Amino acid sequence: MNRSQTRKFRSLAKKKGVSHSLAEMYISMRNRGSAPQDLHEGDLVRLNVEQIMKHPDYLRLSRRYRDFVETHTGDVFTVQYDRSSSVQKLNSVVTLKEDPDGWLFWTGDLQKVNE
Repeated sequence: MNRSQTRKFRSLAKKKGVSHSLAEMYISMRNRGSAPQDLHEGDLVRLNVEQIMKHPDYLRLSRRYRDFVETHTGDVFTVQYDRSSSVQKLNSVVTLKEDPDGWLFWTGDLQKVNE
């Protein structure tokens, strides 16, 4: 996202009631170069562990999150959209049905599994 796109996105997110921190997280993920995917509820995906671990903030993320990512390399998950009011407005952030902790994942960090 260039500067004007980022400003426009922040403004739109604010109007839709998306929290500032969630909007900044979205911008950060978007600027990594991974494009969001069009995933639907029930799609099968794998974590793109290599891409997740390349993120510059990876070592600053929660230890529990990093453990989850590192121990589930190659596992297949089912996409489930988070229905909470602020996250629901971002179409490219999902949860994984089989994840009991409910971590949020950017769709660009997931690989769709072809059945």
